[in-house]
Amino acid sequence: MKPSELRGMSVDELRGELAEQKRGYYNLRFRSAGGESTSISELKRIRHEIARIKTVITEKERQARVKAEDLT
Repeated sequence: MKPSELRGMSVDELRGELAEQKRGYYNLRFRSAGGESTSISELKRIRHEIARIKTVITEKERQARVKAEDLT
């Protein structure tokens, strides 16, 4: 998912997507540890996606915090 698409989502939607990506990453790691052939590039892609989602969540939380401080 592109960062621009992620920025259009709410924080709750992002957290749901993050949980889904983490679950997928866990499943791939589990299959890999079990001896099944998995794509290293797929593991890397999911890790990057998780990092992207976390970054956007942090940006949104920081914006909300700054906005709240401006109101006080």
